[in-house]
Amino acid sequence: MATIITTSCPGKVLVVGGYAVLEKGNCGLVIATDARVRCSLKWEIDHSGDSKRMNIYSKNYREMYAFSFDPNGTVRSIPDSPHNIFVAYAVRCSLLWVVRRLNICHENHGELRPFEKLPSRILNIIIDADPRYYRACDGEDNGSKSVKIGLGSSAGIATSIVAAILLHFYSTEPLSLLGLHGVGDRKEVQFTSPEIDSEAFRNEIHFVSQMTHNLAQGKVGSGFDVCCAVFGSGVYTRYSPDLFLGCDFTEDFTPNFKLVDTFDTFLRTTREAVMSHSPRDGLRKCMGNEFFDFTFEPLTTSARDICSPDSPPAAPPHNVYLLLIASTKSTSTVGMVSAFSAAKSSLKDLYESLLHANEEFVAIWRELLKGASNERPQLLQHRAHTVFRLIRSYLKEIGNIAGIPVEPDASTRVLNAIEAVDGVICAGCPGSGGHDAMFVLVDSQDVREEVSAMVTSTHGDAFLPMEINMDNHDGLFFDFFDVTR
Repeated sequence: MATIITTSCPGKVLVVGGYAVLEKGNCGLVIATDARVRCSLKWEIDHSGDSKRMNIYSKNYREMYAFSFDPNGTVRSIPDSPHNIFVAYAVRCSLLWVVRRLNICHENHGELRPFEKLPSRILNIIIDADPRYYRACDGEDNGSKSVKIGLGSSAGIATSIVAAILLHFYSTEPLSLLGLHGVGDRKEVQFTSPEIDSEAFRNEIHFVSQMTHNLAQGKVGSGFDVCCAVFGSGVYTRYSPDLFLGCDFTEDFTPNFKLVDTFDTFLRTTREAVMSHSPRDGLRKCMGNEFFDFTFEPLTTSARDICSPDSPPAAPPHNVYLLLIASTKSTSTVGMVSAFSAAKSSLKDLYESLLHANEEFVAIWRELLKGASNERPQLLQHRAHTVFRLIRSYLKEIGNIAGIPVEPDASTRVLNAIEAVDGVICAGCPGSGGHDAMFVLVDSQDVREEVSAMVTSTHGDAFLPMEINMDNHDGLFFDFFDVTR
Protein backbone atom coordinates (compact mmCIF):
# COMPACT_ATOMS: atom_id res chain seq x y z
CA MET A 1 0.00 0.00 0.00
CA ALA A 2 1.44 3.40 -1.01
CA THR A 3 1.57 6.16 1.59
CA ILE A 4 2.15 9.88 1.13
CA ILE A 5 3.30 12.42 3.72
CA THR A 6 4.21 16.06 3.17
CA THR A 7 6.72 17.78 5.43
CA SER A 8 6.63 21.58 5.35
CA CYS A 9 9.20 24.16 6.53
CA PRO A 10 8.86 27.97 6.52
CA GLY A 11 11.18 30.47 4.91
CA LYS A 12 13.06 33.01 7.04
CA VAL A 13 13.85 36.70 7.34
CA LEU A 14 16.63 37.65 9.77
CA VAL A 15 15.50 41.08 10.96
CA VAL A 16 18.43 41.76 13.30
CA GLY A 17 21.57 39.76 13.97
CA GLY A 18 23.23 39.83 10.57
CA TYR A 19 26.88 38.74 11.03
CA ALA A 20 26.56 39.13 14.82
CA VAL A 21 24.63 35.85 15.16
CA LEU A 22 27.67 34.01 13.78
CA GLU A 23 29.28 34.42 17.21
CA LYS A 24 28.03 32.42 20.15
CA GLY A 25 26.11 34.54 22.64
CA ASN A 26 24.86 37.11 20.13
CA CYS A 27 21.15 36.96 19.37
CA GLY A 28 19.30 37.11 16.08
CA LEU A 29 15.61 37.93 15.61
CA VAL A 30 14.23 35.76 12.81
CA ILE A 31 10.73 35.85 11.32
CA ALA A 32 9.25 32.79 9.61
CA THR A 33 7.36 33.34 6.36
CA ASP A 34 4.37 31.61 4.82
CA ALA A 35 6.48 30.77 1.75
CA ARG A 36 7.45 27.16 2.49
CA VAL A 37 9.51 24.25 1.21
CA ARG A 38 7.52 21.02 1.05
CA CYS A 39 8.71 17.46 0.60
CA SER A 40 6.16 14.87 -0.45
CA LEU A 41 7.20 11.42 0.68
CA LYS A 42 5.87 8.28 -0.95
CA TRP A 43 6.98 4.78 -0.17
CA GLU A 44 5.87 1.59 -1.82
CA ILE A 45 6.48 -2.08 -1.27
CA ASP A 46 9.25 -3.19 -3.60
CA HIS A 47 8.40 -6.67 -4.84
CA SER A 48 11.78 -6.96 -6.54
CA GLY A 49 13.40 -7.13 -3.12
CA ASP A 50 15.69 -4.14 -3.74
CA SER A 51 14.99 -1.84 -0.78
CA LYS A 52 18.26 0.08 -0.93
CA ARG A 53 17.20 2.89 -3.27
CA MET A 54 16.00 6.45 -2.83
CA ASN A 55 14.87 8.90 -5.52
CA ILE A 56 14.55 12.64 -4.80
CA TYR A 57 13.01 14.87 -7.45
CA SER A 58 13.17 18.68 -7.42
CA LYS A 59 10.16 20.28 -9.08
CA ASN A 60 11.88 23.67 -9.07
CA TYR A 61 15.06 22.51 -10.82
CA ARG A 62 13.44 19.59 -12.66
CA GLU A 63 16.19 17.23 -11.58
CA MET A 64 16.16 13.71 -10.15
CA TYR A 65 18.78 12.83 -7.53
CA ALA A 66 19.10 9.06 -7.20
CA PHE A 67 20.90 7.28 -4.36
CA SER A 68 21.69 3.78 -3.23
CA PHE A 69 22.61 2.78 0.32
CA ASP A 70 23.98 -0.35 1.95
CA PRO A 71 22.81 -2.06 5.19
CA ASN A 72 25.15 0.17 7.22
CA GLY A 73 23.56 3.33 5.83
CA THR A 74 26.46 4.33 3.57
CA VAL A 75 25.00 6.39 0.71
CA ARG A 76 26.23 6.68 -2.85
CA SER A 77 24.86 8.68 -5.75
CA ILE A 78 23.69 6.67 -8.73
CA PRO A 79 26.08 7.23 -11.68
CA ASP A 80 25.05 10.08 -14.02
CA SER A 81 22.63 11.44 -11.41
CA PRO A 82 22.73 15.25 -10.96
CA HIS A 83 24.40 16.51 -7.78
CA ASN A 84 22.90 18.85 -5.19
CA ILE A 85 25.13 19.19 -2.14
CA PHE A 86 22.29 19.98 0.29
CA VAL A 87 20.23 17.01 -0.90
CA ALA A 88 23.24 14.68 -0.78
CA TYR A 89 24.22 15.66 2.77
CA ALA A 90 20.59 15.47 3.94
CA VAL A 91 20.34 11.88 2.71
CA ARG A 92 23.72 10.83 4.11
CA CYS A 93 23.27 12.44 7.52
CA SER A 94 19.70 11.15 7.90
CA LEU A 95 20.56 7.54 7.12
CA LEU A 96 23.64 7.65 9.34
CA TRP A 97 21.47 9.06 12.13
CA VAL A 98 18.98 6.20 11.78
CA VAL A 99 21.79 3.63 12.04
CA ARG A 100 23.43 5.24 15.07
CA ARG A 101 20.10 5.87 16.78
CA LEU A 102 19.06 2.24 16.51
CA ASN A 103 22.48 1.07 17.66
CA ILE A 104 22.40 3.34 20.71
CA CYS A 105 18.81 2.53 21.62
CA HIS A 106 19.33 -1.21 21.24
CA GLU A 107 22.70 -1.10 23.04
CA ASN A 108 24.08 -3.25 20.25
CA HIS A 109 26.90 -1.16 18.85
CA GLY A 110 28.48 -2.39 15.65
CA GLU A 111 26.23 -5.44 15.36
CA LEU A 112 22.80 -4.21 14.31
CA ARG A 113 22.31 -3.69 10.57
CA PRO A 114 18.90 -2.00 10.65
CA PHE A 115 18.28 -1.63 6.92
CA GLU A 116 18.47 -5.41 6.46
CA LYS A 117 15.51 -5.77 8.83
CA LEU A 118 13.23 -3.22 7.17
CA PRO A 119 10.43 -4.16 4.76
CA SER A 120 11.49 -3.87 1.13
CA ARG A 121 10.50 -0.37 0.11
CA ILE A 122 11.24 2.17 -2.57
CA LEU A 123 11.43 5.68 -1.14
CA ASN A 124 10.52 8.61 -3.41
CA ILE A 125 10.66 12.24 -2.28
CA ILE A 126 9.49 15.27 -4.26
CA ILE A 127 10.89 18.68 -3.27
CA ASP A 128 8.62 21.62 -4.01
CA ALA A 129 9.72 25.09 -2.88
CA ASP A 130 7.09 27.81 -2.98
CA PRO A 131 7.54 29.85 -6.20
CA ARG A 132 7.92 32.93 -4.01
CA TYR A 133 11.40 31.72 -3.01
CA TYR A 134 12.42 32.94 -6.46
CA ARG A 135 11.87 36.02 -8.55
CA ALA A 136 11.40 35.56 -12.27
CA CYS A 137 13.19 38.20 -14.32
CA ASP A 138 14.62 38.71 -17.79
CA GLY A 139 18.00 37.19 -18.50
CA GLU A 140 20.81 38.88 -20.38
CA ASP A 141 19.84 36.95 -23.49
CA ASN A 142 16.23 38.18 -23.15
CA GLY A 143 15.29 34.75 -21.92
CA SER A 144 13.61 34.01 -18.63
CA LYS A 145 15.58 33.21 -15.49
CA SER A 146 14.86 33.06 -11.78
CA VAL A 147 16.93 34.34 -8.87
CA LYS A 148 16.64 33.36 -5.22
CA ILE A 149 15.36 36.16 -3.01
CA GLY A 150 17.07 34.90 0.16
CA LEU A 151 14.34 33.09 2.11
CA GLY A 152 16.59 30.16 3.05
CA SER A 153 15.65 27.55 0.48
CA SER A 154 18.73 25.43 1.23
CA ALA A 155 17.86 25.24 4.94
CA GLY A 156 14.24 24.44 4.09
CA ILE A 157 15.25 21.73 1.63
CA ALA A 158 17.72 20.14 4.06
CA THR A 159 15.28 20.20 6.98
CA SER A 160 12.25 18.92 5.08
CA ILE A 161 14.25 16.04 3.56
CA VAL A 162 15.67 15.08 6.96
CA ALA A 163 12.17 15.13 8.47
CA ALA A 164 10.78 13.00 5.63
CA ILE A 165 13.53 10.38 5.81
CA LEU A 166 13.37 10.07 9.60
CA LEU A 167 9.60 9.65 9.40
CA HIS A 168 10.01 6.92 6.82
CA PHE A 169 12.40 4.81 8.85
CA TYR A 170 10.96 5.58 12.27
CA SER A 171 7.60 4.13 11.26
CA THR A 172 9.09 0.63 11.30
CA GLU A 173 10.23 0.87 14.93
CA PRO A 174 8.43 0.05 18.20
CA LEU A 175 6.45 3.04 19.37
CA SER A 176 8.07 2.99 22.82
CA LEU A 177 11.44 3.50 21.13
CA LEU A 178 10.20 6.61 19.38
CA GLY A 179 8.51 8.20 22.37
CA LEU A 180 5.35 8.29 20.24
CA HIS A 181 1.95 6.68 20.55
CA GLY A 182 0.04 4.87 17.83
CA VAL A 183 -3.02 2.74 17.21
CA GLY A 184 -2.86 -0.96 16.43
CA ASP A 185 -0.07 -3.51 16.72
CA ARG A 186 3.36 -3.88 15.13
CA LYS A 187 1.84 -5.16 11.89
CA GLU A 188 -0.50 -2.23 11.37
CA VAL A 189 0.60 1.01 13.00
CA GLN A 190 -1.15 4.31 12.43
CA PHE A 191 0.30 7.61 13.59
CA THR A 192 -1.56 10.90 13.68
CA SER A 193 -0.07 14.35 13.12
CA PRO A 194 -0.33 15.69 16.72
CA GLU A 195 1.42 12.60 18.09
CA ILE A 196 4.33 12.49 15.67
CA ASP A 197 4.72 16.27 15.91
CA SER A 198 6.31 16.10 19.36
CA GLU A 199 9.04 18.32 20.79
CA ALA A 200 11.39 15.35 21.17
CA PHE A 201 11.04 14.41 17.52
CA ARG A 202 11.53 18.03 16.43
CA ASN A 203 14.69 18.14 18.51
CA GLU A 204 16.15 15.20 16.61
CA ILE A 205 15.18 16.69 13.25
CA HIS A 206 16.76 19.98 14.30
CA PHE A 207 20.08 18.41 15.29
CA VAL A 208 20.40 16.29 12.14
CA SER A 209 19.36 19.23 9.95
CA GLN A 210 21.93 21.51 11.61
CA MET A 211 24.63 18.91 10.94
CA THR A 212 23.45 18.55 7.34
CA HIS A 213 23.39 22.26 6.58
CA ASN A 214 26.65 22.94 8.41
CA LEU A 215 28.53 20.35 6.34
CA ALA A 216 26.93 21.41 3.06
CA GLN A 217 27.74 25.10 3.68
CA GLY A 218 31.34 24.39 4.59
CA LYS A 219 30.79 25.13 8.31
CA VAL A 220 30.15 28.83 7.68
CA GLY A 221 26.61 29.60 8.90
CA SER A 222 25.19 30.13 12.39
CA GLY A 223 22.21 27.78 12.03
CA PHE A 224 19.48 30.39 12.57
CA ASP A 225 17.83 29.49 9.24
CA VAL A 226 17.62 25.79 10.13
CA CYS A 227 16.28 26.62 13.59
CA CYS A 228 13.60 28.81 11.99
CA ALA A 229 12.72 25.99 9.56
CA VAL A 230 12.08 23.68 12.54
CA PHE A 231 10.69 26.00 15.23
CA GLY A 232 9.42 29.13 13.44
CA SER A 233 9.88 32.79 14.42
CA GLY A 234 11.97 33.64 17.45
CA VAL A 235 15.17 34.90 19.03
CA TYR A 236 18.10 32.57 18.37
CA THR A 237 21.65 32.22 19.66
CA ARG A 238 23.87 29.68 18.02
CA TYR A 239 25.40 26.46 19.30
CA SER A 240 29.15 26.22 19.87
CA PRO A 241 31.02 26.75 16.57
CA ASP A 242 33.25 23.79 17.48
CA LEU A 243 30.33 21.34 17.73
CA PHE A 244 30.61 20.04 14.16
CA LEU A 245 34.31 20.84 13.68
CA GLY A 246 36.06 17.91 12.00
CA CYS A 247 32.81 16.13 11.10
CA ASP A 248 32.45 14.98 7.49
CA PHE A 249 32.24 12.04 5.13
CA THR A 250 35.34 10.54 3.51
CA GLU A 251 35.90 10.30 -0.24
CA ASP A 252 34.20 6.90 -0.33
CA PHE A 253 31.15 8.44 1.44
CA THR A 254 31.70 6.74 4.79
CA PRO A 255 31.40 8.96 7.90
CA ASN A 256 34.60 9.82 9.71
CA PHE A 257 35.08 9.07 13.41
CA LYS A 258 34.24 12.62 14.58
CA LEU A 259 30.91 12.60 12.76
CA VAL A 260 29.88 9.24 14.21
CA ASP A 261 31.06 10.24 17.69
CA THR A 262 29.11 13.53 17.53
CA PHE A 263 25.90 11.73 16.63
CA ASP A 264 26.46 9.11 19.33
CA THR A 265 27.23 11.73 21.99
CA PHE A 266 24.06 13.65 21.21
CA LEU A 267 22.03 10.44 21.29
CA ARG A 268 23.44 9.46 24.67
CA THR A 269 22.68 12.89 26.14
CA THR A 270 19.09 12.72 24.89
CA ARG A 271 18.32 9.03 25.33
CA GLU A 272 15.96 9.57 28.24
CA ALA A 273 13.90 11.94 26.08
CA VAL A 274 13.84 9.47 23.19
CA MET A 275 12.65 6.64 25.44
CA SER A 276 10.25 8.80 27.45
CA HIS A 277 6.50 8.29 27.09
CA SER A 278 6.16 12.01 27.81
CA PRO A 279 8.15 13.97 25.21
CA ARG A 280 7.79 17.20 27.21
CA ASP A 281 9.25 15.62 30.36
CA GLY A 282 12.12 14.11 28.41
CA LEU A 283 12.77 17.32 26.54
CA ARG A 284 13.58 19.20 29.73
CA LYS A 285 16.60 16.94 30.07
CA CYS A 286 18.00 17.38 26.56
CA MET A 287 17.39 20.96 25.44
CA GLY A 288 19.85 23.66 26.37
CA ASN A 289 22.47 21.18 27.54
CA GLU A 290 26.20 21.74 27.30
CA PHE A 291 26.53 19.61 24.16
CA PHE A 292 23.96 21.15 21.79
CA ASP A 293 23.92 24.56 23.41
CA PHE A 294 21.81 26.77 21.17
CA THR A 295 18.99 28.86 22.65
CA PHE A 296 15.66 29.74 21.08
CA GLU A 297 12.85 31.95 22.34
CA PRO A 298 9.72 31.49 20.17
CA LEU A 299 7.85 34.59 19.06
CA THR A 300 4.91 33.27 17.07
CA THR A 301 1.21 32.65 17.59
CA SER A 302 1.44 28.97 18.46
CA ALA A 303 5.11 28.44 19.30
CA ARG A 304 6.07 26.92 22.63
CA ASP A 305 9.35 27.53 24.40
CA ILE A 306 11.07 24.19 23.91
CA CYS A 307 13.78 25.20 26.35
CA SER A 308 11.16 25.90 29.05
CA PRO A 309 8.16 23.72 28.17
CA ASP A 310 6.00 25.14 30.99
CA SER A 311 6.01 28.67 29.57
CA PRO A 312 2.76 29.85 27.95
CA PRO A 313 2.47 30.42 24.19
CA ALA A 314 3.69 33.80 22.98
CA ALA A 315 1.26 36.18 21.29
CA PRO A 316 2.11 37.73 17.92
CA PRO A 317 2.90 41.45 17.73
CA HIS A 318 -0.25 43.51 17.34
CA ASN A 319 -0.71 45.16 13.95
CA VAL A 320 2.63 44.19 12.44
CA TYR A 321 2.72 43.17 8.79
CA LEU A 322 5.57 41.98 6.58
CA LEU A 323 6.42 43.04 3.04
CA LEU A 324 9.38 41.81 0.99
CA ILE A 325 10.88 43.66 -1.97
CA ALA A 326 12.99 41.62 -4.38
CA SER A 327 15.68 42.92 -6.71
CA THR A 328 16.89 41.23 -9.88
CA LYS A 329 20.01 39.83 -8.19
CA SER A 330 20.87 37.37 -5.44
CA THR A 331 23.79 37.18 -3.03
CA SER A 332 26.22 34.46 -1.94
CA THR A 333 25.94 34.32 1.84
CA VAL A 334 29.13 32.27 2.16
CA GLY A 335 31.17 34.87 0.26
CA MET A 336 29.76 37.76 2.30
CA VAL A 337 30.43 36.00 5.60
CA SER A 338 34.00 35.15 4.61
CA ALA A 339 34.72 38.80 3.74
CA PHE A 340 33.19 39.99 7.02
CA SER A 341 35.25 37.50 9.04
CA ALA A 342 38.45 38.72 7.38
CA ALA A 343 37.65 42.35 8.25
CA LYS A 344 36.20 41.83 11.73
CA SER A 345 39.37 42.71 13.63
CA SER A 346 39.27 46.23 12.16
CA LEU A 347 35.65 46.94 13.15
CA LYS A 348 36.31 47.46 16.89
CA ASP A 349 33.78 49.82 18.55
CA LEU A 350 31.52 49.81 15.48
CA TYR A 351 30.79 46.12 15.94
CA GLU A 352 30.11 46.56 19.66
CA SER A 353 27.67 49.37 18.86
CA LEU A 354 25.86 47.03 16.47
CA LEU A 355 25.55 44.35 19.16
CA HIS A 356 24.06 46.81 21.66
CA ALA A 357 21.57 48.12 19.09
CA ASN A 358 20.54 44.56 18.18
CA GLU A 359 19.84 43.74 21.82
CA GLU A 360 17.83 46.93 22.27
CA PHE A 361 15.70 46.19 19.22
CA VAL A 362 14.98 42.63 20.41
CA ALA A 363 13.97 44.00 23.82
CA ILE A 364 11.55 46.41 22.14
CA TRP A 365 10.13 43.57 20.05
CA ARG A 366 9.48 41.55 23.20
CA GLU A 367 7.54 44.51 24.58
CA LEU A 368 5.46 44.67 21.41
CA LEU A 369 4.52 41.03 21.95
CA LYS A 370 2.91 41.83 25.27
CA GLY A 371 0.01 43.63 23.59
CA ALA A 372 -0.17 46.69 25.82
CA SER A 373 -2.56 49.66 25.47
CA ASN A 374 -3.16 51.44 22.16
CA GLU A 375 -0.75 54.26 23.08
CA ARG A 376 2.04 51.95 24.23
CA PRO A 377 2.52 50.10 20.91
CA GLN A 378 2.83 53.41 19.05
CA LEU A 379 5.63 54.50 21.37
CA LEU A 380 7.37 51.15 21.04
CA GLN A 381 7.09 51.24 17.26
CA HIS A 382 8.69 54.69 17.23
CA ARG A 383 11.55 53.39 19.39
CA ALA A 384 11.95 50.37 17.11
CA HIS A 385 12.07 52.70 14.09
CA THR A 386 14.80 54.83 15.68
CA VAL A 387 16.94 51.91 16.85
CA PHE A 388 16.69 50.10 13.54
CA ARG A 389 17.93 53.16 11.66
CA LEU A 390 21.04 52.94 13.85
CA ILE A 391 21.40 49.24 13.01
CA ARG A 392 21.19 50.05 9.30
CA SER A 393 23.87 52.72 9.59
CA TYR A 394 26.22 50.38 11.47
CA LEU A 395 25.75 47.58 8.93
CA LYS A 396 26.25 49.97 6.02
CA GLU A 397 29.54 51.17 7.48
CA ILE A 398 30.65 47.61 8.26
CA GLY A 399 30.01 46.72 4.64
CA ASN A 400 32.08 49.67 3.44
CA ILE A 401 35.01 48.66 5.66
CA ALA A 402 34.79 44.98 4.68
CA GLY A 403 34.33 45.79 1.00
CA ILE A 404 31.00 43.97 0.72
CA PRO A 405 27.55 45.35 -0.26
CA VAL A 406 25.78 44.72 3.05
CA GLU A 407 23.37 47.48 2.03
CA PRO A 408 23.92 48.33 -1.66
CA ASP A 409 23.51 51.99 -2.60
CA ALA A 410 20.46 51.22 -4.74
CA SER A 411 18.84 49.50 -1.76
CA THR A 412 19.72 52.44 0.50
CA ARG A 413 17.76 54.82 -1.72
CA VAL A 414 14.72 52.54 -1.70
CA LEU A 415 14.87 51.93 2.06
CA ASN A 416 15.24 55.63 2.89
CA ALA A 417 12.11 56.41 0.89
CA ILE A 418 10.20 53.58 2.57
CA GLU A 419 11.26 54.63 6.07
CA ALA A 420 9.75 58.07 5.46
CA VAL A 421 6.26 56.57 5.05
CA ASP A 422 4.13 57.00 8.15
CA GLY A 423 3.39 53.61 9.72
CA VAL A 424 6.64 51.91 8.69
CA ILE A 425 8.25 50.35 11.77
CA CYS A 426 11.51 49.37 10.09
CA ALA A 427 12.94 48.39 6.72
CA GLY A 428 16.28 46.86 5.82
CA CYS A 429 18.40 44.23 4.13
CA PRO A 430 18.00 40.99 6.12
CA GLY A 431 20.72 38.68 7.34
CA SER A 432 24.04 39.18 5.61
CA GLY A 433 22.47 41.79 3.33
CA GLY A 434 23.49 42.16 -0.28
CA HIS A 435 20.96 41.89 -3.06
CA ASP A 436 18.54 39.50 -1.36
CA ALA A 437 14.98 40.73 -0.89
CA MET A 438 14.60 43.70 1.46
CA PHE A 439 12.04 43.44 4.25
CA VAL A 440 9.58 46.03 5.54
CA LEU A 441 7.59 45.80 8.80
CA VAL A 442 4.55 48.09 8.95
CA ASP A 443 1.69 48.69 11.38
CA SER A 444 -1.28 48.14 9.05
CA GLN A 445 -2.34 46.46 5.86
CA ASP A 446 -3.07 49.90 4.36
CA VAL A 447 0.54 50.99 4.92
CA ARG A 448 1.73 47.72 3.40
CA GLU A 449 -0.27 48.45 0.25
CA GLU A 450 0.93 52.08 0.19
CA VAL A 451 4.59 51.03 0.34
CA SER A 452 4.04 48.37 -2.31
CA ALA A 453 2.41 50.85 -4.68
CA MET A 454 5.14 53.45 -4.09
CA VAL A 455 7.94 50.98 -4.87
CA THR A 456 6.18 49.75 -8.00
CA SER A 457 5.49 53.24 -9.36
CA THR A 458 8.97 54.57 -8.54
CA HIS A 459 11.22 51.66 -9.48
CA GLY A 460 9.28 49.60 -12.00
CA ASP A 461 10.71 46.11 -12.51
CA ALA A 462 13.99 46.86 -10.70
CA PHE A 463 12.36 46.17 -7.32
CA LEU A 464 9.34 43.92 -7.01
CA PRO A 465 7.05 43.83 -3.93
CA MET A 466 6.35 40.20 -2.98
CA GLU A 467 3.13 38.97 -1.37
CA ILE A 468 4.83 37.08 1.46
CA ASN A 469 3.45 37.13 5.00
CA MET A 470 4.61 36.23 8.49
CA ASP A 471 3.92 32.57 9.22
CA ASN A 472 1.59 31.69 12.09
CA HIS A 473 2.56 28.03 12.38
CA ASP A 474 5.02 26.44 14.75
CA GLY A 475 7.82 25.97 12.21
CA LEU A 476 7.98 22.46 10.75
CA PHE A 477 4.70 20.63 10.38
CA PHE A 478 3.22 17.75 8.43
CA ASP A 479 0.46 18.58 5.99
CA PHE A 480 -0.75 14.98 6.06
CA PHE A 481 0.35 11.95 7.99
CA ASP A 482 -1.39 8.59 7.86
CA VAL A 483 0.89 5.56 7.95
CA THR A 484 -0.33 2.02 7.56
CA ARG A 485 2.07 -0.91 7.58
